[in-house]
Amino acid sequence: MLAQAQKGPEQEASYNTLYNNAAYEIHSGNRNRAQQLLGQLEQTPPAHAGAWLDVALLYCQNGQNEDAERLFQLIENRFAPPHPIRQLISYYRQGRCNPRPPPISFSVSTYAGHTTNVNSGPDTSTIRLAPTAPLTELKLLPSNLAHSDQYLGMDLAASRKLDLDGIDGLQMLGLAQLKRYAHNPDFSTAQIVGGLGYKRRLQQGEWDMQVYYSHLVMGSRTFETSTNLQTGIWQKGPDLGGKPFRWGMDALLSSQRYPDSPLYNASRVELRLKGQVMLVPGGNLVLQGGPVFDRPHNDNRPGGNRKGYVVALGYDQHHGPEHQWSVYAQRQQLDDDRPYNTVFFGEVIRKPITHQFVARYQYNRTRREHIFVQFTAQQISDPIDLFAIKSQNLSVGYLWNF
Repeated sequence: MLAQAQKGPEQEASYNTLYNNAAYEIHSGNRNRAQQLLGQLEQTPPAHAGAWLDVALLYCQNGQNEDAERLFQLIENRFAPPHPIRQLISYYRQGRCNPRPPPISFSVSTYAGHTTNVNSGPDTSTIRLAPTAPLTELKLLPSNLAHSDQYLGMDLAASRKLDLDGIDGLQMLGLAQLKRYAHNPDFSTAQIVGGLGYKRRLQQGEWDMQVYYSHLVMGSRTFETSTNLQTGIWQKGPDLGGKPFRWGMDALLSSQRYPDSPLYNASRVELRLKGQVMLVPGGNLVLQGGPVFDRPHNDNRPGGNRKGYVVALGYDQHHGPEHQWSVYAQRQQLDDDRPYNTVFFGEVIRKPITHQFVARYQYNRTRREHIFVQFTAQQISDPIDLFAIKSQNLSVGYLWNF
């Protein structure tokens, strides 16, 4: 039988550590490790009904419904829980606990939307050329300008936990994305991504890594393939004005190939510092930024090497279990190190600046079914008019988690 005891400072610290570690393992999908920690957590033991309820709800999140019910009964029989706790127990007894997850989990989303620039075309039909160019200006055909279109899309994401001796947190990852345009099928896309992911608990944070391959088809031809390594860490930091804060670093290494345009094959490195602060319960602000380096595999690529930076600011907010919304803004600048084309554009060196904004609202009908609306805007400023592009996208969709 579980004993009731008053905890001293050392016991309290041990209980908090076990609780935080168990919550982390559940969030990371390491159910077996979480089950071990929850068993240890019960032996601490909690000294009041609220603490017992915290453990019971962790059992719920981990899919251990029978253990959660056992603690619900213990709370009711041993304590005289106040009305809010009795209400919460009743709520979770009505099928609100998570089922034990299968080895394979996946999600499917379908959506429809409208874009103002399906072909990434410029807004202007007149492209200014250098005074020394054979022509004073270049007139684009109407088909080369920005065109709007409607689209349908479907995304399928899947993951499978790999149970290897001595390795916890390893997963196989897969993603398939399809987007079909109504009037411009040559710009319809299909993408397949596959790889491995790994997540590990640190003393006061976490470390994750992904290795994956991507294959993108546009129309009926392969447009791009890439091999990627992405890794990052989070570490707990000092509170900012009483608000929980953590900081970390990310790194991305990517090799990109274009079968129809091998001149543009390149390797890319992105390094970022990041920080996150919880401004209000359920509301997190994230700021990140760092250098970007892009080196071509062929020395003849127009513009040569590129280097620059990216900075981004994001905020997400949960309003109860049903409503959540997020906004994200990013600025990126990549400067060439030599003129793009001296014949037509003289000594102009490209320094494109890309601004991107994303806003998303999601309504959670159930734990597995979600409705979302998303708006995306992008603007690229470039000293060469041909590459100055604007686009907006609005989509509505439905997401299922299995």
